[in-house]
Amino acid sequence: MFDSLKKIGELKRNSSNNPDSSLPINRPKTKSKEMYLVIFDNDKKEVRFEKREITQNSFDEWKFIGNAKANKPMDRVTTDNLEYVIGFDKNGNLTRGNKMIINSAQSIPKIGDLLKKVDQWYDPSKWKQEKIEEWKKEGYFDGGLYSIVVIEGGKRHELAKFDEYTNYLLGSSQEVNSGVKCQVCGIKEALPNPKYPEGTMLKMYITDKKGFTSGITDSDEFRLKTHAVCNDCKNLMQLGESFVSNDLKARVGKLSVFIVPNLSPNSPAIILDRIKVDGRGWIVSINNIEKAEEEIMDEAEAKDYVYSVSMVWGDKQQSKFMVYKVNYDVTIPRLYEIKRTSEKIEKNLHIKELISAQNLDKNLDVLSLYALSPVKETSRGVIATPFLDVFSALMEGYSLDRRYIFSNFLQELKSIRMNTCQNALFKIPFESAVTLSTGFIMMFKILNVMESSKLELDAKEYVDKLGLSKGLKGVFLLGVVTASVGLAQYKKGDEKKAILDKIDFEGMDESDVKVYANRLMESLRNYGILECNEETLAEALSLINEDKKSLSSPQENVFWLLSGYSWKTLNFIKQGEIKG
Repeated sequence: MFDSLKKIGELKRNSSNNPDSSLPINRPKTKSKEMYLVIFDNDKKEVRFEKREITQNSFDEWKFIGNAKANKPMDRVTTDNLEYVIGFDKNGNLTRGNKMIINSAQSIPKIGDLLKKVDQWYDPSKWKQEKIEEWKKEGYFDGGLYSIVVIEGGKRHELAKFDEYTNYLLGSSQEVNSGVKCQVCGIKEALPNPKYPEGTMLKMYITDKKGFTSGITDSDEFRLKTHAVCNDCKNLMQLGESFVSNDLKARVGKLSVFIVPNLSPNSPAIILDRIKVDGRGWIVSINNIEKAEEEIMDEAEAKDYVYSVSMVWGDKQQSKFMVYKVNYDVTIPRLYEIKRTSEKIEKNLHIKELISAQNLDKNLDVLSLYALSPVKETSRGVIATPFLDVFSALMEGYSLDRRYIFSNFLQELKSIRMNTCQNALFKIPFESAVTLSTGFIMMFKILNVMESSKLELDAKEYVDKLGLSKGLKGVFLLGVVTASVGLAQYKKGDEKKAILDKIDFEGMDESDVKVYANRLMESLRNYGILECNEETLAEALSLINEDKKSLSSPQENVFWLLSGYSWKTLNFIKQGEIKG
């Protein structure tokens, strides 16, 4: 996931008005539409406020990246809390020393010199007595954003706009270990301590490593053994994580899910604007993904983009990121198949018509699945293991014990019947809950969550006989699907089968194989044969994602792709579909 976050960071940086900046700008939803520049005049020894309107660009202009969390020093000259600037809150409570910017930001080059002079004459306790009532009356405590300005020698210094401040936030002056490689880009300039922001997904990895690796201590030496990253990669990953947290997050009941798209090295920035994440449906909007795919196909002929998503279920806390579950590399075909199957079951079983008798408007989607799972929500958090287990099996395409799935539904149905649910979304009448549960059971059967794969048996048996690794089995199955496209082209009069021209006989690496898989899906859709090949394609991509290391030889990948194509084509010839 590091590579994915870095790629997102690169796209955001390159598409911004300031391509040189990798700052993870925070854009909170503030009630106030006003920001204040707090002016400390070293010449006159006075404090003034300058009101501005908060615009879409304000957070970028004044470099707001959020406040330092927990007990970390507040060394950021732009904040959304006036207390950190003036040293006391609207109730007159004085701020702790390390949370007052004038104290904590003195280590920043150039800025520190200006703030040290402010510190010589500005005393929070004195100014509180003299100004608190006036400043409350003027509404200064109710702003949505604050940034420090210092007047020195008649000159106005807007601290957030100093290059030294940007470099400080980016960690440009941090010492590096030139003998350790960055695990992301390979450059020999790893940071002894990347100091990821508290409460972010990046912090999750540091916590896990220190917590569960035997003999590892909290020191630079041992930290470099578990996680080594250079400053540029760190900043790009933080920028990518910030975008995911702000724009690709959804709530499902009491759970949060963060969507991390996995993109090819040459993906255009426009793809990020097309991904829509919602706590309804199946988290990621399929229509928007397909629209994005069509646009990219037109603009870049699909060669520059690979697409799947990872779903991170977790919560941001003060000092760390609490992770519940991660669904890695959920592919487009799988998402499309889930959506199509849920809609098909709803229609065939007349589910919406039946539950409308109880004035209910529900779908077979993630919200209903959560509502019908034995989730326990308490003031201390949520226990959602049954829901996450079933959802993960659904997304990743593996089977669960039938008894476990039935037991989960029965447990929640009993709670609904007895009115003892601890699930905020359970408000579904009993009869409708049973009907929706029935729909999910049928859906799970079709999608192989409860039964073995419905993949064409002879193809599965044949590829098993070859003794291939999982990844290469997936490549072979892509060849099987390729043959179906070839058959459709043959029936249209194309005896040479143009789909074969998309295969690079010189070799195809993992990225090329995934790009080809997306082209293949588009061809299946164009020829109207997606539905009958969807499961095989999804199975192929699932196997590839489970075992990417097996795709290390570009030439071997092409060989097994052609092997699968030839095996299926010969079967078509034997069946009389194609002339030999």
